[in-house]
Amino acid sequence: MITEYHRPTNLLEALKLLSRKDPVTVPLGGGTILSRFSNDPVEVVDLQLLNLNQISKKCEFLSIGATTTLQALMDYSDTPVCIKDSLLFEGTHNLRQVATVGGTLISAKGDSLFSAIILACNAEMQWEPGSQEVLYEKWLRISKSQSQGRLLVEIHFLFESVVKFEKVSITPRSKPDLFVVKAIQGKQVRYVLGGKCNSFHVYNGNLIEKPQKLTEFLKNAYSDFIQSKMTEPYFDSTVNILLKRLDLK
Repeated sequence: MITEYHRPTNLLEALKLLSRKDPVTVPLGGGTILSRFSNDPVEVVDLQLLNLNQISKKCEFLSIGATTTLQALMDYSDTPVCIKDSLLFEGTHNLRQVATVGGTLISAKGDSLFSAIILACNAEMQWEPGSQEVLYEKWLRISKSQSQGRLLVEIHFLFESVVKFEKVSITPRSKPDLFVVKAIQGKQVRYVLGGKCNSFHVYNGNLIEKPQKLTEFLKNAYSDFIQSKMTEPYFDSTVNILLKRLDLK
């Protein structure tokens, strides 16, 4: 339940509001995440006037403002095709017009294919105050609890990453039951496994190492899929099929 609405005109004012411990104050981008809150009283800080919705290419990096809508990112001419494809699974056209990149990444669980691709690209998040840069992977693991009073302003990643994904789902446009994202940067390779699970599973390796290590990683990840009632034989078989498809691309 929203008890008060704030619409700051500059970043300093927004940070001052968000740093308060009482009352509970949360940022408002597109509002799609906020709508899922319980009936607990909160004050909101509207970010629309802070100019955090820009997309640009900076040298070899793609930079995305945190309040950029998913549809704006999809429409941007230089957005990689794999990201555009992944955004189709983040909701309808109307929802993508209001949902923001920052809100989607911050609230992501294991079923967000778009967030998994950003993770596979080894993206960095820029937080204020202090222009602190944190890898998205690190933020997911240890930095979530340290976000109170701070504001995500930008996400950027290496534009030249080679990224592919394969997935299985009930219908062509429904949330994937299981997916694997593969990203290559130089001689390094990263796999992100997700779907009907609580969190992403990340494997970092190189292109010439033995595949046995990847097999062991995937076997350990199955425990997070038990709640989906996916059997282990089905999980193993499906993941191996997805990996083979990725190798053939």
